[in-house]
Amino acid sequence: MNPGPCPACDARNVEPAAENRAHIVNTGPRVFESRIVNVLCRDCGLIYNDPMPTDAELAELYGAMARDLTGPAAVPRIMPIEREQAAYVTPALQGRTTPRVLDVGCSMGGFLAALAESGASVLGVEPSPHDAAVARTRFGLEVREGFFEEVPLDEATFDLVTLRFVFEHVREPRAILRRVRALLAPGGRVYLEVPNLATPFVGLDDFFSYGHLQTFTPESLAYLCAREGFRVERMDGCANAFESSPHPPSVRAVLSMSDLAEAPRPPVAAVRQHLSAYTSARNALVRRVSSALQQAMTGRTRVVVYGAGTHTAELWHACPFLQGRVTAMVDANARLQGHAFLGTPVHAPRELGGLNPDLIVISVRTAERQIAEYLTANGFGPVMLRLYEGAGAAAA
Repeated sequence: MNPGPCPACDARNVEPAAENRAHIVNTGPRVFESRIVNVLCRDCGLIYNDPMPTDAELAELYGAMARDLTGPAAVPRIMPIEREQAAYVTPALQGRTTPRVLDVGCSMGGFLAALAESGASVLGVEPSPHDAAVARTRFGLEVREGFFEEVPLDEATFDLVTLRFVFEHVREPRAILRRVRALLAPGGRVYLEVPNLATPFVGLDDFFSYGHLQTFTPESLAYLCAREGFRVERMDGCANAFESSPHPPSVRAVLSMSDLAEAPRPPVAAVRQHLSAYTSARNALVRRVSSALQQAMTGRTRVVVYGAGTHTAELWHACPFLQGRVTAMVDANARLQGHAFLGTPVHAPRELGGLNPDLIVISVRTAERQIAEYLTANGFGPVMLRLYEGAGAAAA
Protein backbone atom coordinates (compact mmCIF):
# COMPACT_ATOMS: atom_id res chain seq x y z
CA MET A 1 0.00 0.00 0.00
CA ASN A 2 1.34 3.43 -0.98
CA PRO A 3 -1.18 5.78 0.65
CA GLY A 4 -1.59 9.45 -0.03
CA PRO A 5 -1.02 11.89 2.85
CA CYS A 6 -3.75 12.32 5.43
CA PRO A 7 -5.60 15.60 4.74
CA ALA A 8 -5.56 16.38 8.49
CA CYS A 9 -2.09 15.44 9.74
CA ASP A 10 -0.08 14.58 6.57
CA ALA A 11 0.81 11.12 7.91
CA ARG A 12 0.76 8.08 5.63
CA ASN A 13 0.03 5.55 8.35
CA VAL A 14 -3.31 4.03 7.34
CA GLU A 15 -5.46 0.93 7.45
CA PRO A 16 -8.47 -0.07 5.30
CA ALA A 17 -11.75 1.47 6.43
CA ALA A 18 -14.46 0.96 3.80
CA GLU A 19 -14.67 0.05 0.15
CA ASN A 20 -17.42 0.14 -2.47
CA ARG A 21 -16.17 -1.53 -5.64
CA ALA A 22 -19.02 -0.32 -7.84
CA HIS A 23 -20.64 2.86 -6.54
CA ILE A 24 -23.13 4.00 -9.19
CA VAL A 25 -24.65 7.43 -9.81
CA ASN A 26 -27.43 7.60 -12.42
CA THR A 27 -27.88 10.91 -14.24
CA GLY A 28 -30.22 9.57 -16.94
CA PRO A 29 -28.12 10.18 -20.03
CA ARG A 30 -25.07 8.74 -18.26
CA VAL A 31 -24.29 6.30 -15.50
CA PHE A 32 -21.14 6.95 -13.47
CA GLU A 33 -19.52 3.93 -11.84
CA SER A 34 -16.57 4.35 -9.52
CA ARG A 35 -14.59 2.38 -6.96
CA ILE A 36 -14.53 4.15 -3.61
CA VAL A 37 -11.72 3.26 -1.23
CA ASN A 38 -11.59 4.82 2.23
CA VAL A 39 -8.69 4.49 4.64
CA LEU A 40 -8.37 5.32 8.33
CA CYS A 41 -5.43 7.40 9.49
CA ARG A 42 -3.91 5.61 12.47
CA ASP A 43 -2.35 8.87 13.67
CA CYS A 44 -5.40 11.17 13.87
CA GLY A 45 -8.53 9.10 13.16
CA LEU A 46 -9.62 10.84 9.95
CA ILE A 47 -11.17 8.59 7.29
CA TYR A 48 -10.46 9.75 3.76
CA ASN A 49 -10.56 8.64 0.12
CA ASP A 50 -7.37 7.09 -1.14
CA PRO A 51 -6.76 7.63 -3.94
CA MET A 52 -8.58 10.94 -4.09
CA PRO A 53 -10.61 11.61 -7.24
CA THR A 54 -9.11 14.35 -9.36
CA ASP A 55 -10.69 17.78 -9.72
CA ALA A 56 -11.55 16.87 -13.31
CA GLU A 57 -13.32 13.67 -12.23
CA LEU A 58 -15.34 15.51 -9.60
CA ALA A 59 -16.23 18.32 -12.02
CA GLU A 60 -17.43 15.78 -14.59
CA LEU A 61 -19.67 14.04 -12.09
CA TYR A 62 -21.10 17.20 -10.53
CA GLY A 63 -21.66 18.69 -13.99
CA ALA A 64 -23.62 15.64 -15.08
CA MET A 65 -25.69 15.70 -11.90
CA ALA A 66 -26.49 19.43 -12.13
CA ARG A 67 -30.17 20.20 -12.35
CA ASP A 68 -31.50 21.64 -15.57
CA LEU A 69 -33.21 25.06 -15.48
CA THR A 70 -35.77 23.74 -17.97
CA GLY A 71 -36.63 20.83 -15.70
CA PRO A 72 -39.00 20.69 -12.74
CA ALA A 73 -39.08 23.89 -10.70
CA ALA A 74 -37.01 23.97 -7.54
CA VAL A 75 -38.75 24.18 -4.19
CA PRO A 76 -39.16 27.97 -3.76
CA ARG A 77 -39.18 28.15 0.03
CA ILE A 78 -36.91 28.10 3.04
CA MET A 79 -36.68 24.49 4.16
CA PRO A 80 -37.12 23.59 7.86
CA ILE A 81 -33.51 22.39 8.12
CA GLU A 82 -32.31 25.77 6.80
CA ARG A 83 -34.30 27.71 9.38
CA GLU A 84 -32.97 25.43 12.09
CA GLN A 85 -29.37 25.92 10.89
CA ALA A 86 -29.89 29.69 10.82
CA ALA A 87 -31.21 29.61 14.39
CA TYR A 88 -28.16 27.59 15.46
CA VAL A 89 -25.65 30.17 14.17
CA THR A 90 -27.56 33.32 15.15
CA PRO A 91 -25.95 33.54 18.64
CA ALA A 92 -22.54 33.75 16.91
CA LEU A 93 -23.67 37.01 15.27
CA GLN A 94 -24.86 38.79 18.40
CA GLY A 95 -23.37 42.20 19.04
CA ARG A 96 -22.94 43.02 15.35
CA THR A 97 -25.32 45.58 13.86
CA THR A 98 -25.42 44.19 10.33
CA PRO A 99 -23.34 41.01 10.36
CA ARG A 100 -21.77 39.98 7.06
CA VAL A 101 -22.27 36.28 6.27
CA LEU A 102 -20.73 34.17 3.50
CA ASP A 103 -22.32 30.77 2.78
CA VAL A 104 -20.03 28.46 0.82
CA GLY A 105 -22.13 26.09 -1.26
CA CYS A 106 -25.31 28.07 -0.65
CA SER A 107 -27.46 25.86 -2.92
CA MET A 108 -30.83 27.54 -3.59
CA GLY A 109 -30.35 30.13 -0.86
CA GLY A 110 -32.83 29.19 1.85
CA PHE A 111 -30.30 29.34 4.67
CA LEU A 112 -29.05 32.79 3.64
CA ALA A 113 -32.61 34.01 3.14
CA ALA A 114 -33.44 32.95 6.70
CA LEU A 115 -30.43 34.90 8.04
CA ALA A 116 -31.30 37.92 5.89
CA GLU A 117 -34.74 38.01 7.52
CA SER A 118 -33.00 38.67 10.85
CA GLY A 119 -30.93 41.55 9.45
CA ALA A 120 -27.72 39.93 8.21
CA SER A 121 -25.99 41.07 5.03
CA VAL A 122 -25.47 37.86 3.07
CA LEU A 123 -23.46 36.54 0.13
CA GLY A 124 -23.44 33.06 -1.37
CA VAL A 125 -20.94 31.05 -3.40
CA GLU A 126 -22.43 28.20 -5.42
CA PRO A 127 -20.96 26.07 -8.25
CA SER A 128 -24.36 25.05 -9.66
CA PRO A 129 -25.72 27.65 -12.13
CA HIS A 130 -29.23 26.29 -11.56
CA ASP A 131 -29.13 26.65 -7.78
CA ALA A 132 -27.47 30.06 -7.98
CA ALA A 133 -30.21 31.27 -10.34
CA VAL A 134 -32.96 30.04 -8.01
CA ALA A 135 -31.32 31.81 -5.05
CA ARG A 136 -31.24 35.07 -7.00
CA THR A 137 -34.72 34.95 -8.49
CA ARG A 138 -36.60 33.49 -5.52
CA PHE A 139 -34.84 35.25 -2.65
CA GLY A 140 -33.09 38.19 -4.33
CA LEU A 141 -29.70 37.07 -3.01
CA GLU A 142 -26.26 37.96 -4.27
CA VAL A 143 -24.63 34.71 -5.35
CA ARG A 144 -21.29 34.26 -7.07
CA GLU A 145 -21.03 31.18 -9.27
CA GLY A 146 -18.04 28.90 -9.05
CA PHE A 147 -16.01 26.88 -6.59
CA PHE A 148 -14.93 28.54 -3.36
CA GLU A 149 -11.25 28.08 -4.16
CA GLU A 150 -11.62 30.16 -7.36
CA VAL A 151 -14.27 32.85 -6.69
CA PRO A 152 -12.80 36.32 -5.91
CA LEU A 153 -13.75 37.51 -2.40
CA ASP A 154 -12.57 40.40 -0.23
CA GLU A 155 -10.35 39.41 2.68
CA ALA A 156 -11.04 40.32 6.31
CA THR A 157 -14.68 41.02 5.43
CA PHE A 158 -17.01 38.41 6.91
CA ASP A 159 -18.28 38.00 10.45
CA LEU A 160 -19.36 34.44 9.70
CA VAL A 161 -18.36 31.94 7.00
CA THR A 162 -20.52 28.82 6.77
CA LEU A 163 -19.91 25.46 5.09
CA ARG A 164 -23.00 23.30 5.47
CA PHE A 165 -22.43 19.77 4.16
CA VAL A 166 -19.62 21.10 1.99
CA PHE A 167 -16.45 20.46 4.00
CA GLU A 168 -16.62 16.69 3.49
CA HIS A 169 -16.54 17.24 -0.30
CA VAL A 170 -13.29 19.19 -0.58
CA ARG A 171 -9.98 17.61 -1.54
CA GLU A 172 -7.83 19.85 0.67
CA PRO A 173 -9.80 20.80 3.79
CA ARG A 174 -6.90 22.57 5.50
CA ALA A 175 -6.37 24.80 2.45
CA ILE A 176 -10.08 25.65 2.60
CA LEU A 177 -9.73 26.65 6.24
CA ARG A 178 -6.73 28.84 5.41
CA ARG A 179 -8.81 30.73 2.87
CA VAL A 180 -11.70 31.01 5.32
CA ARG A 181 -9.34 32.44 7.93
CA ALA A 182 -8.17 35.10 5.46
CA LEU A 183 -11.76 36.11 4.73
CA LEU A 184 -12.84 36.55 8.35
CA ALA A 185 -13.07 39.96 9.95
CA PRO A 186 -11.57 40.33 13.44
CA GLY A 187 -13.61 38.22 15.83
CA GLY A 188 -15.21 36.33 12.93
CA ARG A 189 -16.45 32.78 13.24
CA VAL A 190 -16.90 29.66 11.13
CA TYR A 191 -19.87 27.29 11.05
CA LEU A 192 -19.18 23.75 9.81
CA GLU A 193 -21.68 20.92 9.47
CA VAL A 194 -20.63 17.49 8.19
CA PRO A 195 -21.94 13.90 8.31
CA ASN A 196 -21.05 12.25 11.60
CA LEU A 197 -19.59 8.74 11.63
CA ALA A 198 -20.47 8.51 15.33
CA THR A 199 -24.19 8.56 14.39
CA PRO A 200 -24.38 7.48 10.72
CA PHE A 201 -27.53 6.68 8.81
CA VAL A 202 -27.82 2.98 8.03
CA GLY A 203 -29.21 2.39 4.58
CA LEU A 204 -28.51 0.54 1.38
CA ASP A 205 -27.21 3.82 -0.03
CA ASP A 206 -23.83 3.56 1.64
CA PHE A 207 -22.78 6.21 4.16
CA PHE A 208 -19.45 6.26 2.30
CA SER A 209 -20.55 7.83 -0.97
CA TYR A 210 -18.88 9.33 -4.00
CA GLY A 211 -17.85 12.91 -3.38
CA HIS A 212 -17.55 12.51 0.40
CA LEU A 213 -13.77 12.69 0.43
CA GLN A 214 -13.44 12.88 4.22
CA THR A 215 -15.50 11.21 6.93
CA PHE A 216 -15.45 12.88 10.33
CA THR A 217 -16.16 12.21 13.95
CA PRO A 218 -16.50 15.21 16.30
CA GLU A 219 -12.95 14.60 17.53
CA SER A 220 -11.34 14.35 14.09
CA LEU A 221 -13.17 17.47 12.89
CA ALA A 222 -12.00 19.48 15.91
CA TYR A 223 -8.43 18.21 15.45
CA LEU A 224 -8.24 19.14 11.76
CA CYS A 225 -9.61 22.63 12.45
CA ALA A 226 -7.19 23.16 15.32
CA ARG A 227 -4.32 22.46 12.96
CA GLU A 228 -5.31 25.64 11.10
CA GLY A 229 -5.82 27.78 14.17
CA PHE A 230 -9.52 27.33 14.95
CA ARG A 231 -10.90 26.39 18.32
CA VAL A 232 -14.35 24.98 18.99
CA GLU A 233 -16.77 27.36 20.70
CA ARG A 234 -19.74 25.08 20.31
CA MET A 235 -20.14 21.56 18.92
CA ASP A 236 -23.28 19.42 18.79
CA GLY A 237 -24.65 16.33 17.16
CA CYS A 238 -27.78 16.77 15.06
CA ALA A 239 -30.20 14.06 13.92
CA ASN A 240 -31.42 16.11 10.91
CA ALA A 241 -34.76 14.38 11.32
CA PHE A 242 -36.53 16.61 8.79
CA GLU A 243 -38.72 14.84 6.26
CA SER A 244 -37.59 17.26 3.56
CA SER A 245 -33.87 16.82 4.36
CA PRO A 246 -31.62 14.45 2.40
CA HIS A 247 -28.82 15.02 4.89
CA PRO A 248 -27.52 12.36 7.29
CA PRO A 249 -27.09 12.87 11.02
CA SER A 250 -24.34 15.40 11.47
CA VAL A 251 -21.82 17.07 13.72
CA ARG A 252 -22.00 20.85 13.64
CA ALA A 253 -19.58 23.33 15.11
CA VAL A 254 -19.06 27.06 15.55
CA LEU A 255 -15.35 27.89 15.63
CA SER A 256 -13.31 31.00 16.27
CA MET A 257 -9.74 31.91 15.38
CA SER A 258 -7.00 31.18 17.88
CA ASP A 259 -3.23 30.93 17.99
CA LEU A 260 -1.84 27.88 16.23
CA ALA A 261 -1.17 25.15 18.74
CA GLU A 262 -0.76 21.40 18.55
CA ALA A 263 -4.14 19.82 19.18
CA PRO A 264 -4.50 16.55 21.09
CA ARG A 265 -4.76 13.54 18.80
CA PRO A 266 -8.26 12.03 18.61
CA PRO A 267 -8.86 8.54 20.05
CA VAL A 268 -8.42 6.36 16.96
CA ALA A 269 -9.79 3.29 18.74
CA ALA A 270 -13.15 5.06 19.08
CA VAL A 271 -13.24 5.67 15.34
CA ARG A 272 -12.66 1.96 14.74
CA GLN A 273 -15.58 1.19 17.06
CA HIS A 274 -17.88 3.60 15.17
CA LEU A 275 -16.81 2.07 11.88
CA SER A 276 -17.37 -1.48 13.12
CA ALA A 277 -20.81 -0.60 14.51
CA TYR A 278 -21.85 0.96 11.20
CA THR A 279 -20.60 -2.00 9.16
CA SER A 280 -22.42 -4.49 11.38
CA ALA A 281 -25.67 -2.51 11.25
CA ARG A 282 -25.55 -2.18 7.48
CA ASN A 283 -24.83 -5.89 7.01
CA ALA A 284 -27.81 -6.70 9.22
CA LEU A 285 -29.99 -4.36 7.16
CA VAL A 286 -28.90 -6.04 3.93
CA ARG A 287 -29.82 -9.44 5.34
CA ARG A 288 -33.23 -8.21 6.49
CA VAL A 289 -34.03 -6.50 3.19
CA SER A 290 -32.93 -9.51 1.16
CA SER A 291 -35.13 -11.83 3.18
CA ALA A 292 -38.16 -9.52 3.01
CA LEU A 293 -37.78 -9.08 -0.74
CA GLN A 294 -37.46 -12.76 -1.49
CA GLN A 295 -40.59 -13.46 0.54
CA ALA A 296 -42.55 -10.59 -1.07
CA MET A 297 -41.58 -11.61 -4.61
CA THR A 298 -42.84 -15.15 -4.26
CA GLY A 299 -45.46 -15.65 -6.95
CA ARG A 300 -45.16 -12.07 -8.25
CA THR A 301 -44.48 -11.58 -11.95
CA ARG A 302 -44.83 -7.82 -12.51
CA VAL A 303 -42.35 -6.30 -10.08
CA VAL A 304 -41.71 -2.55 -10.30
CA VAL A 305 -39.01 -0.68 -8.38
CA TYR A 306 -39.81 2.92 -7.38
CA GLY A 307 -36.49 4.74 -7.56
CA ALA A 308 -33.74 4.67 -10.19
CA GLY A 309 -30.76 6.14 -8.40
CA THR A 310 -27.80 5.12 -6.26
CA HIS A 311 -30.03 3.42 -3.68
CA THR A 312 -31.42 1.09 -6.34
CA ALA A 313 -27.94 0.29 -7.60
CA GLU A 314 -26.99 -0.74 -4.06
CA LEU A 315 -30.22 -2.75 -3.80
CA TRP A 316 -29.18 -4.60 -6.96
CA HIS A 317 -25.78 -5.41 -5.43
CA ALA A 318 -27.34 -6.58 -2.17
CA CYS A 319 -30.09 -8.63 -3.84
CA PRO A 320 -28.77 -10.06 -7.13
CA PHE A 321 -31.90 -12.19 -7.48
CA LEU A 322 -33.67 -8.99 -8.62
CA GLN A 323 -31.93 -9.18 -11.99
CA GLY A 324 -34.38 -10.42 -14.58
CA ARG A 325 -37.29 -10.22 -12.14
CA VAL A 326 -37.97 -6.46 -12.26
CA THR A 327 -40.07 -5.41 -15.24
CA ALA A 328 -39.73 -1.64 -14.84
CA MET A 329 -38.60 1.23 -12.63
CA VAL A 330 -40.34 4.53 -11.94
CA ASP A 331 -38.77 7.77 -10.78
CA ALA A 332 -40.09 11.30 -10.32
CA ASN A 333 -36.85 12.79 -11.69
CA ALA A 334 -37.68 13.70 -15.29
CA ARG A 335 -34.03 13.40 -16.31
CA LEU A 336 -34.05 9.69 -15.53
CA GLN A 337 -37.27 8.87 -17.33
CA GLY A 338 -37.04 7.35 -20.80
CA HIS A 339 -33.61 5.84 -20.14
CA ALA A 340 -32.67 2.34 -19.07
CA PHE A 341 -30.96 1.83 -15.72
CA LEU A 342 -29.40 -1.49 -14.81
CA GLY A 343 -30.95 -2.85 -17.99
CA THR A 344 -34.45 -1.81 -16.92
CA PRO A 345 -36.61 0.97 -18.47
CA VAL A 346 -37.42 3.96 -16.25
CA HIS A 347 -40.95 5.43 -16.36
CA ALA A 348 -42.72 8.40 -14.81
CA PRO A 349 -44.91 7.70 -11.72
CA ARG A 350 -48.01 8.63 -13.73
CA GLU A 351 -47.35 5.55 -15.91
CA LEU A 352 -47.65 3.12 -13.00
CA GLY A 353 -51.21 2.14 -13.86
CA GLY A 354 -50.22 1.00 -17.34
CA LEU A 355 -47.43 -1.14 -15.89
CA ASN A 356 -50.03 -3.13 -13.91
CA PRO A 357 -47.63 -4.04 -11.07
CA ASP A 358 -48.33 -6.81 -8.59
CA LEU A 359 -45.45 -5.61 -6.39
CA ILE A 360 -43.93 -2.11 -6.05
CA VAL A 361 -40.67 -1.96 -4.11
CA ILE A 362 -39.88 1.53 -2.80
CA SER A 363 -36.13 1.93 -3.29
CA VAL A 364 -35.69 5.38 -1.76
CA ARG A 365 -34.60 5.93 1.84
CA THR A 366 -35.03 9.65 2.53
CA ALA A 367 -38.52 10.02 1.04
CA GLU A 368 -39.94 6.55 1.61
CA ARG A 369 -42.91 7.74 3.66
CA GLN A 370 -43.91 10.39 1.13
CA ILE A 371 -43.72 7.89 -1.73
CA ALA A 372 -45.76 5.38 0.27
CA GLU A 373 -48.46 8.01 0.81
CA TYR A 374 -48.51 8.77 -2.92
CA LEU A 375 -48.84 5.09 -3.82
CA THR A 376 -51.57 4.52 -1.25
CA ALA A 377 -53.53 7.55 -2.47
CA ASN A 378 -53.38 6.17 -6.00
CA GLY A 379 -54.60 2.68 -5.07
CA PHE A 380 -51.26 0.86 -4.97
CA GLY A 381 -51.08 0.37 -1.21
CA PRO A 382 -51.89 -3.38 -1.30
CA VAL A 383 -48.94 -4.14 -3.61
CA MET A 384 -46.40 -1.80 -1.98
CA LEU A 385 -43.27 -2.89 -0.09
CA ARG A 386 -41.36 -0.48 2.17
CA LEU A 387 -37.79 -1.46 2.99
CA TYR A 388 -37.29 0.88 5.97
CA GLU A 389 -40.66 0.91 7.70
CA GLY A 390 -40.05 0.03 11.32
CA ALA A 391 -36.29 0.02 10.86
CA GLY A 392 -35.78 2.73 13.48
CA ALA A 393 -34.16 6.15 13.47
CA ALA A 394 -30.76 4.85 12.38
CA ALA A 395 -32.13 4.23 8.90
CA ALA A 396 -33.98 7.55 8.62
